[in-house]
Amino acid sequence: MCSDDPAVPDPEATHSSDAPASRLRIGGYLIERPIASGANGVVYRALDERLDRIVALKVLKDGAFPQARQRFLREVRLVAGIQHPNIVLLYGAGEDAGVAWAAMELLPSSLSQELQRHGVFSADAIRSVARDVCHGLNAVASHGIVHRDIKPSNLLRSAEGAVKVADFGLAKDLGIELNLTAEDVVLGTPWYVSPEQASGKAVGVTSDLYSLGATLYHLALGRPPFDSKNALDVIVRHAVEPVPPLPPEVPEPLARLILWLLEKDPARRPQAYHSVLAALDPGAIDVAIDDVIPPGAPVEGDALAASAVAAARAALNMGRTKRVQTLLEPIVQERHTGWVQAGFVLAKALEDSTAFVNARGVLEAIAGNASTNEDRALALWNLGRLAEKESAAALHRAIEIYGRIGDLSTSRFPKPLLQARIARLQSRHADKSGPSGSRPP
Repeated sequence: MCSDDPAVPDPEATHSSDAPASRLRIGGYLIERPIASGANGVVYRALDERLDRIVALKVLKDGAFPQARQRFLREVRLVAGIQHPNIVLLYGAGEDAGVAWAAMELLPSSLSQELQRHGVFSADAIRSVARDVCHGLNAVASHGIVHRDIKPSNLLRSAEGAVKVADFGLAKDLGIELNLTAEDVVLGTPWYVSPEQASGKAVGVTSDLYSLGATLYHLALGRPPFDSKNALDVIVRHAVEPVPPLPPEVPEPLARLILWLLEKDPARRPQAYHSVLAALDPGAIDVAIDDVIPPGAPVEGDALAASAVAAARAALNMGRTKRVQTLLEPIVQERHTGWVQAGFVLAKALEDSTAFVNARGVLEAIAGNASTNEDRALALWNLGRLAEKESAAALHRAIEIYGRIGDLSTSRFPKPLLQARIARLQSRHADKSGPSGSRPP
């Protein structure tokens, strides 16, 4: 299940230094050494003495939180019986003197470790990863299972070079309803979690595809799409902020695919794994963007505006900001139906071209005139981002803008997030000003 690579630490797991003092046996397996340790379990490199086979033995810790045991047993139940070349194989599971254990195949490395060792992946390597993961996830989806925690450390490399999906501890069987988490707890890893999963909404295949997109982005750029020391900040940025563009070294068709996977709205993402596999086909490289990536949701009541917004999204993904302006400026200026949606796309294009003053004007219009608090709040959030980006002197404006979001009745931006962001900006602002408000010497 885990990778057996002690030389390269896994950034998303802490390694246990508590190796067994003697040759301990659990469930008929002879433990050799610990590989990784989490909050509720330890994974050991162990020997199956009956078959003379090395395995990854996952053992539930004593004192694990009450629901961990139920989740552990559910993981075993979900994976049992699924045999696929892109899914980590479960050899067996059981209990030994009250200790729950599961034995799985041990693989040489994870993609997280490969990132640490080699840096970014080539385009061909990313496509190969995407194919393997899609085949594996499609296999579990056929059993009604959503993984819910796709990330580099849960994608393992076999000795033959195949990528296999591991760790179904957060997976959900869509055929049953089990509440194994406390209310308001976000499941998944913030750097790769889909917006709908982060907000506690129902998830499906499209949520795993979003996490795959965030993973592929990390492989291409060497870092995930959004990063912060504050996990809640990362989660909200996934939900509301535009994905930073990929560098020109990433081939355009692959970049378009990754951005398609990272659409905020699940309805705009691929709806099935075969759609991603089709886009990865070499024959799809020269296909027009609208044939590979479907346009966004239509703008109600105005087909012309809907067509313009869809075309502008495609142009934005290709970096054609002037084309975006030509398409959308008349809609925004004349307040046609759909002007708010058009305005957000236009503001992003203006921001990309460093026309911050013009971008701010569009967002201020939305913040003052949009019909819903959700749109007003999103416009204010982007205005705050712009203020932070423009200059250190604009930090006080960003603080004021984020404060205005808290006055709106919207669930999009949790108050703890806003308060934490304001506090950090206030600290930065104080550091850049002397006692009288001037910069220190």
